[in-house]
Amino acid sequence: MVPEKFLIFKIIQCDGNLRCSMLTVPSIMLQLMFLVKLYACQFNSSKIKDLIDRLDSDWKKLEGADEQDIMKTYAANARLLSLAYCCKAMEISMTAMVAHDCMLLICIQHICSVFAVAGFRFGILSRIDRNDTINNDVYDQKFAVSVYAHWRALQFAQLLEKTFCVFFAVQIMIVTVG
Repeated sequence: MVPEKFLIFKIIQCDGNLRCSMLTVPSIMLQLMFLVKLYACQFNSSKIKDLIDRLDSDWKKLEGADEQDIMKTYAANARLLSLAYCCKAMEISMTAMVAHDCMLLICIQHICSVFAVAGFRFGILSRIDRNDTINNDVYDQKFAVSVYAHWRALQFAQLLEKTFCVFFAVQIMIVTVG
């Protein structure tokens, strides 16, 4: 999850662009939901303890195998629902992690391809005869296009670095420390 201060910065960075701001809403809502659930457990810890104590007490007060079978049926259902919920939550979080990493890989490969195309264009330029006046104009134009393509690749690389650098460093720290 993205820390909320980065989401606030993103909204500020959007500078009134509604579409840009709305793209941050799902992340903000997910964090708010997480905080609500966390604080609900924290603030209601004594009530939750009472619920668990009553649950234990109710199991101890059962009279006979038929009553136990009824309770076991519902307990098995609760276990199944909890397991399904956990699996779906893991699937969603894994999907988000994979999507994040795939986006990074796609962007890196794109930068490599743009640099390769720019290098290819410079390679072609090295074979042009510059002694011919007609070729000089073509050479200058192709050189400018190649430099511009290289400059755009550098801009893209800098944007990618700004986008992923901090989070990648945090991930490496987590893996190293953990």
